[in-house]
Amino acid sequence: MPSKHGIELTDCFLYSGPGLFMLRSLVSGISTATVVGVSSGMVGSMIWGTAGLPFLIGSSLGFAFGSYRWYEVATREAMVQLDLYPALLQMHITSNFPWVPDLHSRKRDWYTAETFRRSWVMKSMLVVGWLSAESSLREIRERREARLVEEYVAAEEDSE
Repeated sequence: MPSKHGIELTDCFLYSGPGLFMLRSLVSGISTATVVGVSSGMVGSMIWGTAGLPFLIGSSLGFAFGSYRWYEVATREAMVQLDLYPALLQMHITSNFPWVPDLHSRKRDWYTAETFRRSWVMKSMLVVGWLSAESSLREIRERREARLVEEYVAAEEDSE
């Protein structure tokens, strides 16, 4: 959606790979922190008559757990997508990290799940690339779905 200045909302840092990574991690962490914090506060108030410290401890642990859990799930999904679409993920990873020369000099066969399992830095780069490729991956799924629907409709029409 273009603005009056000609800048699209999707050009903003928040909607790019790194920004989206941080935003989703925050949403996951905050959601879990809220649930665990309020629950801990309620339990603390029933046991000790005060909810302050139990809420702080519960919400802190909830935030850490929620963010970590989101990161683990996102990493697994990114690994699956890398196996399916290595060229697409390569393009998005290199465009999100232009200052990492090692990524640009590698051939496509280097972009495997095994390569990115080696360190947390590589995993993080993969997740950022996967998030920025999300619209392309969605388009691939939509086109596949449309082809499947057409096949079903054609088969149904042939049987009539």
